[in-house]
Amino acid sequence: MITSTHNVGMLYPTRSPTVYNTGDQAVRSAQTQPSATEGDAVLVTLSPAAEGAKKLLSEFPRLSLDPAVHMQKAEVALKDLMARLGIPENTDVQIEVQPDGKINVEGDHPLISQIEESLNGEEADQELRSALIFAHNGSIISHIGKAVEMAMRGADERSGMMESYHNWVRNVANEAKGSSFAVNFSNGELTGSLVGRNGQAFNPGEGLTLPA
Repeated sequence: MITSTHNVGMLYPTRSPTVYNTGDQAVRSAQTQPSATEGDAVLVTLSPAAEGAKKLLSEFPRLSLDPAVHMQKAEVALKDLMARLGIPENTDVQIEVQPDGKINVEGDHPLISQIEESLNGEEADQELRSALIFAHNGSIISHIGKAVEMAMRGADERSGMMESYHNWVRNVANEAKGSSFAVNFSNGELTGSLVGRNGQAFNPGEGLTLPA
């Protein structure tokens, strides 16, 4: 038997839309009258301001913490800056990002100081500067993250060492946050590594040993 759908009332008849005022914005909801077993059903229409915010968020690129992503961006931006300054791409350039954000640049070219000037101050090349700083911060976070992973695995095997591992991770984090970031541009490629307070270069995760 097939039941006709003509002239059949709505299962959840709607009431008049309700308006909730919050300042200058309003959210309109057409509420339903639920049955005892089906729960609530709500239809929400976003205000123009909320729709605009939703669209903006969907278009905003997600921030990546992967140092490799930012190193790639830095390489492109550095080549572009060198071309604008008239510095040949085969020029070797050494860049150091200090913990306080200051960037030092060295290289065998009379215009190399202009790269440093372009990376510091109010009129800095923000694309290159941001890429270098994000690569630095991403490397620090990656190094700390690897220490946390080691500590968690160690605590699973030796729960009595949990406090010692916790203190060790804090020390690793403090050391990493005080590191600089050395960047080398040679043969058209950009590479980078963290540099500890002792002057030793290391990559994220290198030199980490859990306390015995």
